[in-house]
Parts: sequence; structure tokens; C-alpha cells
Amino acid sequence: MTFHEPKDPRVIGKDGKPKAPKHYENALKTENKEVLDKPISPIGGNRLTAQNIIDIHDDIIAIYGGTKGVLDRGTIEYLVYQLDRRNDIFQTSALVLDIIIAKHPFVDGNKRTAFEVADNLLRYDGLHIHASEEEVQSILLKIAKYECTAKEIEKWLRKRVRPLHLG
Repeated sequence: MTFHEPKDPRVIGKDGKPKAPKHYENALKTENKEVLDKPISPIGGNRLTAQNIIDIHDDIIAIYGGTKGVLDRGTIEYLVYQLDRRNDIFQTSALVLDIIIAKHPFVDGNKRTAFEVADNLLRYDGLHIHASEEEVQSILLKIAKYECTAKEIEKWLRKRVRPLHLG
């Protein structure tokens, strides 16, 4: 899902297409069964850190454009604290979407970052969001407008998340 065209020439490949950040390399090898044994995000040892989230945000801004910067690291730390207390992937993904989008810890790219972090968490567990770009944009905008709760986001995810089919 692309919200903006890449603007940074350092992340454009010779073929004119955006290059994936180095820690997303496994995500691009979805036909390789080894992916199941390795994290596809910068999440080391199944633990997401505030710095992981910031790194994902910085990569998104570098690739698609926008203003880089953290407005409130405390919100990101609070999110990680909350995630550490949950075991359900749908709850954690919903919480990521809700907190990053509604609490706006970054200068720019909050919806893009939230979606990427949630998607990476799901893919780490062998799942993916099966929804059209319009459906995804619609839910992200509803979250940004405070028109849905974390429980409603979780319900939306449960209806649309499917297992990854690898090879």
C-alpha cells in the first residue's frame, strides 16, 4: 500500500523502483520458507522496542517522503509497555494502529507507520491483512478521526487477517 511516491533518491533502485529498507529484506522473500524462521521486521527476539518503531517510521519517511521526527517518545514507550502485556496478535496489532494513529507520536507519517508496524507484527506470526487499499485507508482515517475504538479495530482485523501462503 503506497500513500506517497518515493522522493528520496538514495532509496530508489537502478530499476526506478523503491528499495526496501535493509531490515525488510525477509518480507520481500515471501516465497522462501525460511521466512517463517526469521523476523521480517526489525523486531529482535519477538520483542518490539520503541527504537524499532522509530526506525520503521524513519524508513517510511525516507522512502515515501514527509517530515522526519518524533513528537512524543513517551507515547511510543507507552505503546511498547502495553504490547508487552498482551499475547493476542489481533489485540496488539489493533493497539499499534490505535495508539500511533490517534496519539500522533511522530511529526508526519503516523498512519503509514502504524500500518507498517501492525502489518509486520502480523507477518511475523505468519498472517497478513487481506483488504483493499480503499478498505485500509478507510479504517486508518476512521482511527485518525477518533471514530472507532481499539476493540472495533481488533474486530476489523479479525475479519480481514488471513494466513500467509508461502510457496
